[in-house]
Amino acid sequence: MRFLSLILLLATTGMLHAETIREHLKKDPNFELYAVIFAVIQNDDASIKDVRTANIFDAASDSKESLNIALPKSYFEKAAKAIADHKYPLQKKDGKPAMFFVYYFYSPQLGDRLIDDADADMAKKE
Repeated sequence: MRFLSLILLLATTGMLHAETIREHLKKDPNFELYAVIFAVIQNDDASIKDVRTANIFDAASDSKESLNIALPKSYFEKAAKAIADHKYPLQKKDGKPAMFFVYYFYSPQLGDRLIDDADADMAKKE
């Protein structure tokens, strides 16, 4: 009974800490996390015309070397949907829609989970 009371007290005071993706990355040398940069082009009405993978970088290193990582189709589809749902303001250059860039994180160990914050809870389910 005392143990249960202690757990409840810790949980309500915030002392039980859920591990973040960033913390897990630092702790587990086998955990892979990549920054996926998407190139986005809009239509004149600001809707999304095209989304493409522009670059993929190792989020655990300072390397600027672009990697050739196969992304699951379902991950790409989730990213494209999230980009479209965000309703970005129209980006223009010389009066025409201009390409802009958006990033999400990808971890093969987390499947097709779309990660927009490395400080998100590691155990979070979409």
